[in-house]
Amino acid sequence: MKKRVLEFVFLSIFAVVSANVAAQTGYVDLVSAAEKSVPAVVHIKTEFEQVGNSFDYYFPWLFGYGGRGSAPVIATGSGVIISSNGYIVTNNHVVEDAISVEVTLNDKRSYKATVIGTDPSSDLALLKINESGLPYLVYGDSDKAKVGEWVLHHCYPCLRQHRSE
Repeated sequence: MKKRVLEFVFLSIFAVVSANVAAQTGYVDLVSAAEKSVPAVVHIKTEFEQVGNSFDYYFPWLFGYGGRGSAPVIATGSGVIISSNGYIVTNNHVVEDAISVEVTLNDKRSYKATVIGTDPSSDLALLKINESGLPYLVYGDSDKAKVGEWVLHHCYPCLRQHRSE
């Protein structure tokens, strides 16, 4: 069972929604799939502490890094809400070694997130925010998926640019 879930999530860690083929018009309708999935896509902002490397130590004058020690680094990624009570799936590389994780929902509410678990070998991570009644995506059955079926993949930074403010 765990393998099936990981296989499904691996296909697209973000929002994978099967689209229905409109029989009357003969084209794929991705609008309804997008309307159902967009509210569950989140933006993830992480903060890391970057420590100077040995190159900085031995050649501080080369790039002006002398005495820098450590510096905060901000990174971003996307994730998908998978339960109404705040569980979120993202990539492990988005949150690995982060000292803080912040999740912004599609409606612009922001929350501090806790990393519940990670699996570096499959590049998956599970986060939790303290909220309920959230929109979420339901896992499909990977045993019923067929090669050639349409899927829709979202990422929050893409949505943010095209959403009306």
